[in-house]
Amino acid sequence: MLFAKIVTDWFAGRELATALGCMLTPWPVGIALSLIVLGALGAATSWRTAMVASLLFVALAFVLTLLLYRERAPGTLDGSGTGRRWWVITRREVVLVVVGCAAWATMNAGLILLLSFGPKLLVERGFDPARANLVVSWARFLSVTAVLGGVLLDRVRWRDAVIATGLTGAAAATGAFALGGPVALWSALVGIFVAPAPGVVALPGEVLSPASRSTGFGLFYALFYAGMAVAPVTAGYLVDRGGGVAALWLAVAMWLAALPALGLFRALQPRWISPRPA
Repeated sequence: MLFAKIVTDWFAGRELATALGCMLTPWPVGIALSLIVLGALGAATSWRTAMVASLLFVALAFVLTLLLYRERAPGTLDGSGTGRRWWVITRREVVLVVVGCAAWATMNAGLILLLSFGPKLLVERGFDPARANLVVSWARFLSVTAVLGGVLLDRVRWRDAVIATGLTGAAAATGAFALGGPVALWSALVGIFVAPAPGVVALPGEVLSPASRSTGFGLFYALFYAGMAVAPVTAGYLVDRGGGVAALWLAVAMWLAALPALGLFRALQPRWISPRPA
């Protein structure tokens, strides 16, 4: 939440999608690498060693943030006469943040369900666990294309069409994965089709004022993680009754559910929010 707000402060009105793409990329890459490295490290030593290794990277990131981060305009971005109030956001901004979060949460749920239950489906179909994890990890590794997606979104006029194409393509690739065939290809295509993700996480930055960004992004991510807690539980319930393939079809539904949320956001945005300077 904090880094999304920081990046928006720095880049609102100028290549925000590109900047958010750069911010998002290390997340899937780190998860994919951890699946490979930490498991091997834990097997060679102990699970405690793997946990300490993760902690060291977090500590390094914290130190680098303290040393390198500078506010874009100290004392001005969040002031705007709000003093020290805890809740600084209008009702219309709340509604738009909630709708934008619906698009972001369902999009991520589609990806997380594939990563979580895709290996189980492949094991059910005869893959050994190591190969199943490797196949599904392609969706994570190739999601580094989010940087390129952000660059593209900042340079085209039909950005919503690009986002919608990505969501539809990811849904189709996930459905193909559920049906079988060249599953490594389908997994890779999911990673490529999530490239426009920065355009979705940038939605709050398009409607929040500098004063309301802290509250707005806090609300955005609180709702996001609440939604992300529901999807895996629902998928687990379906898997217990229909096998791993049931979770993949739920993932398809999640990808597609982001489309009407995006459409509703765009319908409300011009009527409720007038353009603001960054």
